[in-house]
Amino acid sequence: MFMILIMQKEKSNKVYKMFCNSCGSKLKESDKFCENCGASIEGTPEVDNFQQQPYQQPQQQPYQQQPYQQPQQQQYSGPYQQPTVVYQPSPIYSQRKSPGLAVVLSIFVLLGSGQMYGGKVGRGFGFLFGVFGITIFFIVSFVLWWTVAWYLIPVVAGLQIWCHIDAYRVTEKYNRFLHTHNRPPTNLDNW
Repeated sequence: MFMILIMQKEKSNKVYKMFCNSCGSKLKESDKFCENCGASIEGTPEVDNFQQQPYQQPQQQPYQQQPYQQPQQQQYSGPYQQPTVVYQPSPIYSQRKSPGLAVVLSIFVLLGSGQMYGGKVGRGFGFLFGVFGITIFFIVSFVLWWTVAWYLIPVVAGLQIWCHIDAYRVTEKYNRFLHTHNRPPTNLDNW
């Protein structure tokens, strides 16, 4: 086994020092084995007689061009047919809203809350403030003109009934839109 030794020239005393190729430790010129790893240094060229061999380029084989082979053609199997994918929208039962709950909200919680539950928030606030304003007008007119106030009782009652029916219709319309478009309506949908 031939070991390549790395030589380093020290500037101070101009003595070449050798290093072991196995472990890299410093070697003395008189060493036959590495003191650190025990690798043999026998057969290594002496430092004084070291001559560098000239580089010889390896022989290359001449390039042989391969003959052109035409690629194999595939058999024609007819026109391309895109695979058919049947789209089945997933049912959105969790987003359905109960029209009965809209009516209960409208009756017992707050007028207009059924419309808000059904997705028409602006209409819900319109009912809330409209019926509230007419009720205040009714109370004031009853105190001031009690004979005129009796005519407003059917108007206020009619508005409240209309508010409950509208809450039911808004929620039904929301559910129809949800069923046909498979998504809840937004303000841009004009539903």
